Amino acid sequence: MKVPHNITVLLLLKDRSNFTQRWLEVHNDLGFSLPIHIADGSLTYQNSNIIHKFLNSKPVLNIDYKFYGKDINLEKFYQKIYEAVRCISTDYVILADNDDFLIEESIMKGAENFRNNEDLIAVSGPAYDTTICNTKPEHDQTWGVLSNPINQYPASDRVENNALSRLQSFLVNRKSSYVWSAIHKRKIFLETCKDILKINPIDFRFLTHSIILFTLARGKVSGSSPCMTIHQDNPGESAGKKLAQIGTWHDWIQTDNWFSSYKKMILKLTDIILENENHKREELKRNIEFMYQGLIGELILRITHPYYLHNIYKKGETINKSDPIFNTFIKIKTYISNKEFKKKERFQRNKTRRMLSKLLRAFKN
Repeated sequence: MKVPHNITVLLLLKDRSNFTQRWLEVHNDLGFSLPIHIADGSLTYQNSNIIHKFLNSKPVLNIDYKFYGKDINLEKFYQKIYEAVRCISTDYVILADNDDFLIEESIMKGAENFRNNEDLIAVSGPAYDTTICNTKPEHDQTWGVLSNPINQYPASDRVENNALSRLQSFLVNRKSSYVWSAIHKRKIFLETCKDILKINPIDFRFLTHSIILFTLARGKVSGSSPCMTIHQDNPGESAGKKLAQIGTWHDWIQTDNWFSSYKKMILKLTDIILENENHKREELKRNIEFMYQGLIGELILRITHPYYLHNIYKKGETINKSDPIFNTFIKIKTYISNKEFKKKERFQRNKTRRMLSKLLRAFKN
């Protein structure tokens, strides 16, 4: 069996039903053929209703849907991820949210790297944040103002033989795509999910940092996929909203339980590396702390120091219009725009009907 067809997309859901509807329709329209396992943890039944109605329409998409119980807290959310990864039978898995648009051709090209390098445990690629139709272009991001139409978060290889070197390679990079959006070897990623359950990160920043660092500690990561995701940035939605409440990086490190969660993450990271490499524990732990603290320190500097503030909000790199990724972006944007237009048109028709109905009742009276 070819590697690309041995991949399952794990779509994690918690409400945002309008995004779910859009995700299903767009990927169906694109003819996306990789199997999709939907792990639903929504607090309402809207997603469930949308998915069952969609499945009854005999779509192109190959969907396996399961409701894992309501994500009433982060621990329940982490349990859902672990259980979903465990029940998937393919050798590789990709995490996705319902504001991520996946390009199958890019995934397949990235997956080919597993054949050529048995040491790889994940293949990542650039993520493209885009306004699509809903997010304002002036939204300030950590890495700069969204360019029009696409801002790239590049990915790099982390293929050093030493785990500490891979971590350093990641932490010194200012611009980098999350390893969250990567093709993972499922069995190894399952161990990371188990570790996440044990340390129970207090928020999504610690969750994404833990996934990245634990993955790099366990093996080599390639950044060779042309594109992992076209992501619609939605700062006012779900995780983005919670991060906005936390505030700046300086605010974040002062939140309740930050330090205890930090220590759990560092200790687990130390344990993972010591499973496969020989180091003096305290020296290794201190090296990891030093690098991670340096990353947080730079992030704080970037939002406070005039030099960083002057340079931080610049346009990102735009993708070449002849690139297939750009063409896919245009297809998605056009599809969503047409859907938005139809909704507006439908709303206007309904509004007109309501007005005529009122006039008719007034005339009869």
